[in-house]
Amino acid sequence: MDLKFETAITVRKPVKTVFDAVASGPTMSRFFPDASSGDLGHGATVRWTFRDGESVEVRVTRFVARERIEIAWKANRVAYETNAVIQCDEVSKGTRVTITESGWREDQTGLTSSYEHCSRWMHMLVCLKSYLECGIDLRS
Repeated sequence: MDLKFETAITVRKPVKTVFDAVASGPTMSRFFPDASSGDLGHGATVRWTFRDGESVEVRVTRFVARERIEIAWKANRVAYETNAVIQCDEVSKGTRVTITESGWREDQTGLTSSYEHCSRWMHMLVCLKSYLECGIDLRS
């Protein structure tokens, strides 16, 4: 069993707008972490801080402008890193944002962590859509 997931949403905005929002630390802080120490870019390492006080280091392992961001970060509840990919693709009604994450060990703790990450990424995607399409911050 390979513990991984994929979640996606379509945002009715151009790829540049969506990708730039995800890559920008200050903008991403409107719909995912509460604070980011910087932008996601080539070789960047940033710190994301969340409302529950959790803080995590995020390393960009691959960056393709207006298309793809790959990160490595310590997963919840486990003592190792997982790898997440944020992919932005142009579609007829805007941008399809797909997030995949993998790298959990095949045990109950890894399974629980993967479910938590999947739900948090889906929440991020819904907040991203709401923020970019309607200017609404669902987290406030």
